[in-house]
Amino acid sequence: MYPPNSIHFPAAFCACLVSRFVAVPVAPPRPMVGDVEGFERLNGIAADCSASVILTDSFYYNISPLDAPVQAVKRVFSHGPKKATAWPKGIKWICTDKAPKHGLSPSRLPEPEELAYVQYTSGSTRAPRGVYITHRMVMQNCLMATRDTAQLPGSRCVSWLPWWHDLMVVTGACIPAIIGNTLIFFPAMKWLKDPTCWFEAVETEIAIASAAPNFGLDLMARKADMERIEHVNLSELVIYSGGETCRHNTYARFFERFGPLGFRSHNLRNIMGWLSAHYICLVVLWVIHISCLRSRSIS
Repeated sequence: MYPPNSIHFPAAFCACLVSRFVAVPVAPPRPMVGDVEGFERLNGIAADCSASVILTDSFYYNISPLDAPVQAVKRVFSHGPKKATAWPKGIKWICTDKAPKHGLSPSRLPEPEELAYVQYTSGSTRAPRGVYITHRMVMQNCLMATRDTAQLPGSRCVSWLPWWHDLMVVTGACIPAIIGNTLIFFPAMKWLKDPTCWFEAVETEIAIASAAPNFGLDLMARKADMERIEHVNLSELVIYSGGETCRHNTYARFFERFGPLGFRSHNLRNIMGWLSAHYICLVVLWVIHISCLRSRSIS
């Protein structure tokens, strides 16, 4: 559970994979604003997966107690229904950036079919649900992604996605560890304030892959400073887009704006995360099952 701008998530996540601890990437609640929904989601996930340890960095750990006075003030001045927020009980916190530096070798490496991590839904429409991801699934997904973008050891990618996002878990933590490429990461707030910095990072770092949801493409098409990026070459860049509805009008504006910089329309690719793909596969299997039952009844 790391804040969006933390650089300590990849090491902690990969350590869990190698050590055969099941990782559960979770968005951290915002304690200084009384994040009721965030606390409810965290407690629901912690209870559902029987979490025993929270890994975070010292910055977030030090601000976590600030939730208590914020909630006290809200209880005094709030006239509506009071929703309590609290950290999960009985869970140990570990600040990985302050952990001992000596290395420990695992007794054995994980098997392909062992559980690697659990990815939960956002919980925006219903209680969060977890999808079990095995080590074989991680490897397969990483190999497919690297083949699709022709990534090799030494390749460079750019991203501002938060660490708990399922696409960032794969592209930001798993792929660099598996093939040895480099991820250039900058906080989402920096990108939101200045979308042009994304193009400058692509040019400076000679990045070949990145990702953005539909609203991100729309923001860049509307707000990018073309004078600052007129020299940028986007001909080799592949952008994955997903996480929300992909809109044709947004894509058309993006192509019109950045086509002169060499961006190719076939390099903007729709994707589905683990969760979307999982549920689609379940629906397909259900349809196949019903079709088989009907064919049997007819015969």
